[in-house]
Amino acid sequence: MTKEIKIKWFLLTVVWTGCFIICYMNINIINNILDARERREILKKDTDFWRENADNISIVMEQEKFLSHATESLKLSTVFLNDIFSRVGVKHNLTELKVEMDTNQSTGDRLPVRLTFKCPFKNGLDVIRILQTEYTFLFFKRIKLEQGLSGKPAECEILMDYRYHIMNNQSSDKTGANR
Repeated sequence: MTKEIKIKWFLLTVVWTGCFIICYMNINIINNILDARERREILKKDTDFWRENADNISIVMEQEKFLSHATESLKLSTVFLNDIFSRVGVKHNLTELKVEMDTNQSTGDRLPVRLTFKCPFKNGLDVIRILQTEYTFLFFKRIKLEQGLSGKPAECEILMDYRYHIMNNQSSDKTGANR
């Protein structure tokens, strides 16, 4: 090969290498632009969603308050729960009512509760419905309701979490009640 042909091939290689480099740079710029557009579109959709659903979101945030029980102490909560279960037990003729709560198993915002009792089957269903609807801070994990043999009461076992949060006792600090 002559020197002239070698120079032409070298220049051709440099030109094509330059073309490939420019194409690679263009592809990176295009990908950056597409990523920015996608992020902007996601942000726009998110903003539109929050604007369109602001009323529903505020309703859900308001209802969230009822998903945990405000209490001053966990001990007071156990007394409160025992009272609830006793009142429901008397109202629905529950027998052999047992409430088991171990405060040592509390996770800071949940306390496992085991409730067992015997009653007529219909009363058991009523108790479950009442506890689920009126006491939204009780989160049911397992419900076992077995119909007894003819004439025998149904046996019910409910495993649930009591969701709570400890209130700050600022009002009593101002009055000096804790001193």
